[in-house]
Amino acid sequence: MGFLRGLFFIVHLLTVAAILLMCFVNMVLKRPYSKGLLHLALTMVVTGVLLVGVTLGLDEHLNHLKFTVKFAILLAIVALVWVNGRREQVARGFYPAVIALTLLNVIIAYGWK
Repeated sequence: MGFLRGLFFIVHLLTVAAILLMCFVNMVLKRPYSKGLLHLALTMVVTGVLLVGVTLGLDEHLNHLKFTVKFAILLAIVALVWVNGRREQVARGFYPAVIALTLLNVIIAYGWK
């Protein structure tokens, strides 16, 4: 179980980094929306839920309120990406909003004990 937890954690961190990088590059270079952003956001949700499941399976302490707040932020990111992916052109503040929500999720992950 420890191996799975480490694996899910690494994949979760890679998706966070990829979302930040993809949004930043698309924002700076004024590129159109990439469908990969939705896949990354969904992968981030799935790996986060799997991390919680493995943590509960290992009988380790889990802060349920922290998980709920982080999950709500992840769902907001997925909704934002999904809605803007269906448009011809993304909203003006789309990339900064996704970056801000992702960074907020990281801050909560490491700042909330």
